[in-house]
Amino acid sequence: MLGSHKDDVADLLSEAQKRKQGIRETGEYLDAHITGPEPLTKMEESEVSEDKKELSLRAKIRHLKGIYGQMSHENEKLVAHLENYKGQLDTEAKAAKEYKENALQKANENGLLQREVIKLKKANSELNLAIREARVG
Repeated sequence: MLGSHKDDVADLLSEAQKRKQGIRETGEYLDAHITGPEPLTKMEESEVSEDKKELSLRAKIRHLKGIYGQMSHENEKLVAHLENYKGQLDTEAKAAKEYKENALQKANENGLLQREVIKLKKANSELNLAIREARVG
């Protein structure tokens, strides 16, 4: 029984060695007979060069479109910010105009009051003068 296992193992070992040798021979054959792709013709080299140029240009175009999109987005944000700022300035300008109008109105009222005060002082002076004359006279 042990002998049959030894024979089986020996047979398997022999078969594995044959496969290993076959793989080695196949590798040597491939190394000897396959040199890689055939060199490109001038026409094929030109086509490959043109394809590379086209791919490069497409990549540059995609990059520029990305930059344009980013700039466009930033521009929209800036426009929105400026419109908001303009709205604030308009509100402040309107408030300043109302303040100015109120100040002018108050100044006019103050001027009228000052004239009335002057008239009253003049009338008071005339009244005091009349009272003195009446006492003296």
